Amino acid sequence: MKNLVKTVLWLLLAASLLVSCTQSGSSSANQATGKTVLNIAGDGEIPTADSTNTGNTISSGVLYYVQEGLVRLDPDGNPTPGVAESWEVDETGTIYTFHLREDAYWENGVPVVADDFIFSWQRLADPTFAAVSANQLVLSGIVNSEAILAGELPVTDLGIAAPDEHTIVITLVQPNTYFLKEVGSTIFYPLNREFVTGLGDLYATDAEKHLSNGPFTFEEWDGTGLSWSYVKNEYYWDKDSIYLTQINVEVIKDQGTKVSLYEAGELDSISITGDYFAQYKDDPGLVQVPSLSASNVEIGIAHDQNNFEATANGALVNVNIRKALFYAVDREELITYILEGQGTPAVGIIADGIANNPGTGASIGEDTGNQVYFDGDLAREYWEKGLAELGVTSITLELLTSDSDSAKKVGEYLQNQWQEELPGLIIDYVPVVTSVRFERMMNFDFDLALGGWSGGFDPLSYIEQHNITSAHNHSQYVNPVFNDLVAKIKSEGNDVQARWDDIIAAQQILLDEAVEIPLYSGVSNILVASNLHNVYFRSIGGVTVDYTYAYFSGE
Repeated sequence: MKNLVKTVLWLLLAASLLVSCTQSGSSSANQATGKTVLNIAGDGEIPTADSTNTGNTISSGVLYYVQEGLVRLDPDGNPTPGVAESWEVDETGTIYTFHLREDAYWENGVPVVADDFIFSWQRLADPTFAAVSANQLVLSGIVNSEAILAGELPVTDLGIAAPDEHTIVITLVQPNTYFLKEVGSTIFYPLNREFVTGLGDLYATDAEKHLSNGPFTFEEWDGTGLSWSYVKNEYYWDKDSIYLTQINVEVIKDQGTKVSLYEAGELDSISITGDYFAQYKDDPGLVQVPSLSASNVEIGIAHDQNNFEATANGALVNVNIRKALFYAVDREELITYILEGQGTPAVGIIADGIANNPGTGASIGEDTGNQVYFDGDLAREYWEKGLAELGVTSITLELLTSDSDSAKKVGEYLQNQWQEELPGLIIDYVPVVTSVRFERMMNFDFDLALGGWSGGFDPLSYIEQHNITSAHNHSQYVNPVFNDLVAKIKSEGNDVQARWDDIIAAQQILLDEAVEIPLYSGVSNILVASNLHNVYFRSIGGVTVDYTYAYFSGE
């Protein structure tokens, strides 16, 4: 299917974390004297391998290795050349011209050209395709994207043009400080028109039906399995800097099994949680990566605010029930005893540290104070009021999580905490495979779901996901005042202070309505074998752990 004879084979809070790190294009491969096959543990099942339709960190993490957009982010979170070898921005800050390298190829030897981006971006904007993250086009400010997604204009009117096969011109509605970083995101990767249209709905349903232009090709994934491989792409423009010939990935949900395989040398790098962190906290191979993502409980409101029966579980339409759940969670206890201290309590919906007040330099938490805290008395007060309004004495809710060890521990804690703090509440706890959890959330088929948001570099993305036009508005929250405020934020352009103030105001609406239950920003604990070098770690952008340019020293 791929028409190829395959070769056998952070942005951090203050600075990047590196393990023997050198930059792309360095001589690191020449220092390598060890093995060339890396074995790692994956985070979960792959929900989709279609870059246009990604909306989760697992899929994005997989595709990071096998596809490449206009830019890549270096360990400090700065845009560096990807398929585009250079670019310039006009004096208005709204027109970006990207010049594509002539040595960029698909894994079948076909050149990557401007039409691959035109096709991919128009596919993303096509309302009939209904990509889960299509609204990022609007958030990024691409001309005509909002009208196209609304079905008012054809996709050919999207603000992306190709004067020739190695030049792309992108036009924004207004300047966007974050655009160069956003344009490297998974959903903006190119796609080969002939390959994708030839497969139709079968595109990317398994590894053989995927076409790579990144450092590696995608192999040995059957579409549902728990293992896959990345094989060095001999057509990649920077292939001489890639030392590894293959990366094998296996999803192992049991922490004990994963640790045993690492200790036996069968896995070269793994993530650990809970009790195992205490065991390895002094290990020289342990790297802790603070996360700027937000872990939360999403609430399946799915409602018309004037109709309690419009949801499968009408109780969650009631704001007092939602507030009771919100205040009944002891985040400090959760982090201390369940997460073994590996996390920071949420202070709001936006992850603290993602951005700062342009006028004062204050973080979200410093600007607004902590608005996310445990108060059992207040929780019960809201609970009793909600029960009275609903005319019931008990409520049963389903809690959905992934079935990894760490997710199940958090789920069990939430179940116990809510049932203990809120008399008459019954929590049916249902752990499922990650792909099922994601599918149910995208289909609005849940009451409560343990999720999270890695919103990229713009704090608006943490807020905008609750906009009625967003496919990630899993709760189906509806509030015209909130929607109008989000629209206003998108129009504020270079007025950075007004934009910040309105983002804070929009967050306040969501907190007052208890639209979600923020929990914490976590820490990834990564064990790396002593002979594995040149691994990058990021708090945001790309992948948490980047093995692209890794190499082994002699054993």
